[in-house]
Amino acid sequence: MVIFMGLLDTARAKLDELGIKYEQRGDIISMTWETDHFDNLVVNIMASPNDVWLYIIAQFTSFFEIADESKRLQFAYEMHKKNFERNGVKFGIDPNDNIVVLTETNDTDLTADELRQFISSVLNACDILYELYPG
Repeated sequence: MVIFMGLLDTARAKLDELGIKYEQRGDIISMTWETDHFDNLVVNIMASPNDVWLYIIAQFTSFFEIADESKRLQFAYEMHKKNFERNGVKFGIDPNDNIVVLTETNDTDLTADELRQFISSVLNACDILYELYPG
């Protein structure tokens, strides 16, 4: 008998192996981290609906909370440039206009060390985003 382990099951097993604390609510695994610029940074792990892609994502405020349009456009420009400076991490705006940092993988045999690296990449990129954010 073969038991299929979905991506979130795999991620949970790897987080347990790493000793990383998390909560799962439905189809989202949430972790809280402390970084150089954040005391309680929430990073979520989600799977695509077809269970092929695993996303590690930190979501921030609405892009439109940057009231000054010229600052907002400059911030978007700087975020876009950072996409080419950081391997494996994306800076962007989600469908709900929230600023996000994410990485994704479709690795079918994800190791604990790889998951740790994905999470670390997102955390480091969040600190870079903080330094870009006008405020």
